[in-house]
Amino acid sequence: MRLLVYLISMVCGAAPSFGAKQAVALDGSIFVLSADGSRLQVTSSLTDSQPDLALDGTKVVFVRKTDIGSEIWIAGVGSGASPARPLLKPPLRIMGRTFSQFFNPKFSPDGETVFFLIPFAATTQAILRILISNPEPKLVAAALNFVVVLGGQYRGDLVAQIRKAKLAPGFYEWYWLLTPDGKEIGIVGQDEHDVARFME
Repeated sequence: MRLLVYLISMVCGAAPSFGAKQAVALDGSIFVLSADGSRLQVTSSLTDSQPDLALDGTKVVFVRKTDIGSEIWIAGVGSGASPARPLLKPPLRIMGRTFSQFFNPKFSPDGETVFFLIPFAATTQAILRILISNPEPKLVAAALNFVVVLGGQYRGDLVAQIRKAKLAPGFYEWYWLLTPDGKEIGIVGQDEHDVARFME
C-alpha cells in the first residue's frame, strides 16, 4: 500500500519509488539506488535528509540542515547533471509570519513543482508549493501531512490529512483530495487504509 510505504520511508530517510530507482539518505548524504544494487552518490554534506527522486529519475530534492533551521535543495542525477543548489533558504515569510524549518519535499509527477511542509501552528502544519523555474513559495493548505498522487485520474493532486473542528467539542483528522493549489475536491477517507485503497 503506497501510503504506508510513504510513511515508512519518512521514518527511514528514504524517498519511496515505484520504478527502478529510489533516493535515500545515508549518514547525511544523498544516494540514488538502482534495482541492480548499485548506488550513485549525489551529495556529501553530511547534513542532508528526506530525499525525493523525480519520476523521470533526473533530479532529486532534499532537506539540508543548517545552524538556523533547514533548507530545500535540488540536484541533478547522473553524469553531466547539474550540481546541488539551494531551492529555498530561510527566512520564509508567509501571511506575515516567518519560518525557518522546511521538511518532507515531494516532486509533482512532471518534476516541475516541489511540495513541502512547514510547522504552521501548534496543532497543524502547512503544505507549500514552489516552482523550480520560479522559486516563490505559495501556501497550499494547512495539513498534518500529505502525499502526491503520481498516476491515474487524479495525477498531480494531493491527498492531505487535515485537522478540522467537529460540531461537538474536538477535532477529526480525515484525508482529503486537494488540487495542487489547495482546493478541496472531496473526502478520501478517515484513515490510512482508506488512503491506501484510493492510491492503488
